[in-house]
Amino acid sequence: MNSLGSDHEICEATGISGSFRTIQIHPTLRCNLLCKHCYSSSSPVFKTGLESERLLRFIQYAERKGFNAISLSGGEPLMYRELDKVVQFAKSLGMRTGMVSNGMLLGSEFAGKVLESVDIVAISIDGEPEWHDYMRGQKGAFQHTLRGIEILRNLHKPFGFIHTITSKSWESLIWLADFAVSQGARLLHLHPVENSGRASTEMSDYMLNDTIRYKIFILTEYLRNKYSCRLEIQLDLSHRDYIKENPEVVRFYNPDNSSLADRLEKSMNNIVVDEKGDIYPISYGISSKFRIGSIYQRSFEGMFERFLEEKGRYLDTLLSRTYDMIVHDESVDMVSWGEMIVEQSLQSSDLMTV
Repeated sequence: MNSLGSDHEICEATGISGSFRTIQIHPTLRCNLLCKHCYSSSSPVFKTGLESERLLRFIQYAERKGFNAISLSGGEPLMYRELDKVVQFAKSLGMRTGMVSNGMLLGSEFAGKVLESVDIVAISIDGEPEWHDYMRGQKGAFQHTLRGIEILRNLHKPFGFIHTITSKSWESLIWLADFAVSQGARLLHLHPVENSGRASTEMSDYMLNDTIRYKIFILTEYLRNKYSCRLEIQLDLSHRDYIKENPEVVRFYNPDNSSLADRLEKSMNNIVVDEKGDIYPISYGISSKFRIGSIYQRSFEGMFERFLEEKGRYLDTLLSRTYDMIVHDESVDMVSWGEMIVEQSLQSSDLMTV
């Protein structure tokens, strides 16, 4: 679920303010690394990528439907040969452009061309150098990433860090925030390790329990107060009581009294284009039962509306079940609700029969 961009306001002092409806694009699973925690199992063995002309056609349609930002990840997006065309086209439409990268390829001529049309870059950092190199499976990876960060600074390109929190790396969060500020990062996005992709086999000993999640939550609040508007810190964890008091966090809208237009806007503030070109709501990895369409289909007209008309009630059921599970399971207080929605979509075999 790693992404860049949010539909809520961010402190203006960081320069990352705005309200966005975002297309998260995974143009390829090809990557120059073999990270242990990768939720999409990206690796150097993948060679294919999305057909750029088809992708551009969909971006143009989505922009007409109110989407105003794209966030590119992967894989390593800089290994997608058509990346420059994609970001240039999105910028020509007036869209905000973001990219999630490991930072190791930012010194290439191609990367320089891409960066001309990218508004902000999120660099993935796993922690202190030794742990970062271990997680990346490559000695010296941290130093390569440092050189990429220096390139961004020299270009005066806004950047942030994205960090996958494990039961080991959470102890380095103070170091990580200090490092982010010292490097000039504007954003620190903290995302709990997910039990999916390569992480499901290689990170089983590093998953988070509720006690550690509590510690992360408290530590994040401390760091937010310490750095105030010098560093925007986003944490993909919420307390069960907060979700209970604010059900729209998980349910997005009230299915009983929301119009189709309202539901369309609120349930699809974030959509995903995966490496196959399939389009989904909410998050990468959600069940194929909730496929909206494909960038390869002949026509996009009415695609979002048809999805809500045909599958909207099943989406309502999924979100309601996830919400109920969160507020009624008193054994877990700190939850990553986005991950739980994905898990519920994959585990609930009866969703399309209710």
